[in-house]
Amino acid sequence: MDPAGSVEIGGRPCHVSSYVSRAMWICVVPPGAGKMLPVMATNYGHTSLYPSIFEAQFFEYQAPKITRVSPRIFYVHDDFHNDPSNGISFDIHGINLGPPGTARTVTVAGAGCTIQGSGDHELLRCHVSPFEEGWNEYFLNDGVHAVVISIGGVGLDDYNSSPTFPKVCRATNENSASCRCPPGTEYNMDGGDFDTSECRPCNANHYSGKEVSFFLLLVSC
Repeated sequence: MDPAGSVEIGGRPCHVSSYVSRAMWICVVPPGAGKMLPVMATNYGHTSLYPSIFEAQFFEYQAPKITRVSPRIFYVHDDFHNDPSNGISFDIHGINLGPPGTARTVTVAGAGCTIQGSGDHELLRCHVSPFEEGWNEYFLNDGVHAVVISIGGVGLDDYNSSPTFPKVCRATNENSASCRCPPGTEYNMDGGDFDTSECRPCNANHYSGKEVSFFLLLVSC
């Protein structure tokens, strides 16, 4: 094969870093997102063509993963529906969220969260407002809600039949019980998610917001 040949994955150039042999090239996968992306090689001016889709070669990026959402607890102003400036912004931290220019869709509690700026594959900022596309009144319900993301038209549920979505909590006010467990218990925060259905007793291994290196541990939450 020609050392001047080229490779594309999903229409994006995959830089050939090594020509191992006539039958094997190594290329550096470009930033991207999605599944079933065709891999095309060009050699001596000819591009690989396959008689059927069953013989074609495809590439799949890892599923997008949200590792943290900020704020985790949010409040809604009384005049939320009257003033566009009262919308709420969320920072979505994660892995493989797609490079700038990738089509992304985010919903918080079923409401469309409009992407602000280009973002990158590790951080997106989005904004929820009743004045923006995709508004859903369910966003105003107290309690824990899922944050769902789709990258390049492919969502986490396309990779996993039982996906676990990150959570945020809508509170009426700072003392709202909807985002707090009963005294003596705490949220199950393993994996970074709220889970109000699993308020568990405070203990030496799971307690709220403290790090200790002493032999004596006083638990309070």
